[in-house]
Amino acid sequence: ALGNQPDDSRAHLAWSANGESDLAGYRVYMAESSSSTYDLILETPYESGIEVALSTTDDYFFKISAIDYSGNESDKTRYVAMNNTTPDQVQNLTATAVATENNTIVWGRVTNSDMKGYRLYRSTLAAFSTAADLDAFGAERIADESELTATDINFSDTTAEGGVTYYYRIMAVDASNNRSEPSAVSFVTTIAGD
Repeated sequence: ALGNQPDDSRAHLAWSANGESDLAGYRVYMAESSSSTYDLILETPYESGIEVALSTTDDYFFKISAIDYSGNESDKTRYVAMNNTTPDQVQNLTATAVATENNTIVWGRVTNSDMKGYRLYRSTLAAFSTAADLDAFGAERIADESELTATDINFSDTTAEGGVTYYYRIMAVDASNNRSEPSAVSFVTTIAGD
């Protein structure tokens, strides 16, 4: 069985090892659609997995075959797809202080067909507004796609401290774990308690 674990601009392909005694290795094929010609991209001996560098904007399809020492090649596996297309950027992010130590964040739904959910970040630093990589910036991820599904359009930040200004940004995440560009920032000062 051929499987894929996507990770930004790389595909991590893994398969079950062939147990035949005359196994020489494997051939890995790649195409840009499931029905186009699959080109041989490498031969690898005795491996049960490889990493392949990809363009950041295309979808890819992979098949493998086993080869023996006589040069005989098995049938290719069924293809596995690598979706490497990022979701649309989230629009209309708005943060509002609604109650003591409670901010509500709303956004426009991203409608890509393979949407998984959203990752919502906050920071107390104004520089967060222009950060390209929210995780590297050190922003706090307060919710992710395990909590914010593709149909969600709001979140209540009940961990916000009263009297503190928070900057919020959000990213869409698809089923292949591709992430959109971060949204524009929205900021609000949380209502302080008595």
